[in-house]
Amino acid sequence: MVLTGNPTAPFISGALPSGRQSGRLWAYDIALSAGAMTATNVTCIIPHPGGHSHAMPVLEEALWQGVEIALSAGGRASLPIDPRFLIGSFNTSSGSIAARAHPIWRLASDLDIGTAAVFAYDLGDPANPRPVTDISTLRPSAGGQPASRIWALVCCELVLCRARNDFEPAGVLDAARLYPLIEVLTNAETTTIQGVVNFRRPTTSPMDHGWANGGRHLAGLFTDRNNNLGLLEAMLSLVGASGAAIPTWDDVFDYVDKDGAASTRRLVMVDRTLTASRTDISHRQVLDRALEGNLPSVVLKLPRQGAFDNVHIAPQMEVGLSIPLFGGIPTTAVSMAPVCAHDCFHMHWRWSQHYTAEQNLGWGPSGPYTQAGAPMVHPNQTVTVGMTAGVPGLRYEAVAASHPANDWMVVMPHGGAYAVEVRVSPTVLLDKLLDHLGLPGFVRTAISSVVGVLEDRAFAWFYFFLQFWPAIISSPRFRPLDTVTADLPFLTRL
Repeated sequence: MVLTGNPTAPFISGALPSGRQSGRLWAYDIALSAGAMTATNVTCIIPHPGGHSHAMPVLEEALWQGVEIALSAGGRASLPIDPRFLIGSFNTSSGSIAARAHPIWRLASDLDIGTAAVFAYDLGDPANPRPVTDISTLRPSAGGQPASRIWALVCCELVLCRARNDFEPAGVLDAARLYPLIEVLTNAETTTIQGVVNFRRPTTSPMDHGWANGGRHLAGLFTDRNNNLGLLEAMLSLVGASGAAIPTWDDVFDYVDKDGAASTRRLVMVDRTLTASRTDISHRQVLDRALEGNLPSVVLKLPRQGAFDNVHIAPQMEVGLSIPLFGGIPTTAVSMAPVCAHDCFHMHWRWSQHYTAEQNLGWGPSGPYTQAGAPMVHPNQTVTVGMTAGVPGLRYEAVAASHPANDWMVVMPHGGAYAVEVRVSPTVLLDKLLDHLGLPGFVRTAISSVVGVLEDRAFAWFYFFLQFWPAIISSPRFRPLDTVTADLPFLTRL
């Protein structure tokens, strides 16, 4: 991707760049150690009210593990990300990719800073790969015939882009994309190719936006709803365009795990073997606000869709409200979704089938960014995400089955993004949302007096009403009622 954005990017033979790598927005340190490549102290500059800007810690560490290849002819090759195999690195502090100008990198992008490290392996003895000193001698296999010399190239990239508003469907968030990629090319026929990238965010946020739990970062897992227009229709309505939906969680998400790293586990997020759609009518319920009771709701999952569709690693905000003579809403932690705005790392590997903007399309028969509702990885891939208890990060593992020889296999082509700035006023959003919801006047007046003109409080209450409803007619009054209740163990396996 570095060379697509900047074909003349400088090359450093046999080494990674030294020192801090800095662009206009992004900065990082990069090194090789213990069979892996690591980028540490990855920061992004974001604007603050009053004209200041601040370099926010996005990732404490990104780590590219060695690649595993199983050969069709028999044998396995473990390819360490090690200095012995390093051909060199391409590095850029500028570059651009035009929309639809490349078969994989189809989105328009402005590169801010990036490194692509290239490793080469002679697989004459797959169990004991040897370094390749001259990659000009490598030849592709031809006509399905076994190659006389088996080899593999691995490219580990960190590509960091400038902010654009083409990440989520409604275009209300300026987000700076980041691509921690592994690309694998071999002239051998393979049964599987596996690549793994790990991420870890800081434990807590250095920002102060009225956080819950001391600003602890949580890895929230979300599954997009395929049954209605959800986020796009809702946000268009709230910013004054057409649309009738409300972007509450019952419209937008089938189910949510607000703390996906509460325990150590592995979840299959994309499953290439799930070739049919699946439907369930009994394991999800939505809140009827008029009755303050739950009603059954249908869940539709599409081919290859797995346990969850995206992760947001961010703190939670906090609300609480005292209403004289009536009590009030107790102190409540609220997740920032959808459109996670503050100190938020986003990664989506699938979007709802109703989001048809190019950036939200998945990988179909015609390639990436072509099929609504499809996962955003090659159809031969299964993606498994590992979570470690209490750690705000993840292990992203992609396994490609029977990937063609002489064709690049790409791990994590969708990348992730960091929230830079929201383009709409949170006070306007909150007012319009409250108009939709039809709260009793005295509740709305109490909320308005607490919020005033403070944007953080407006955001917090906006997010509260997306995921909760304060009990009005049932007891105890004003307790937060979830708009969605789901059997997560069942639905994540559906």
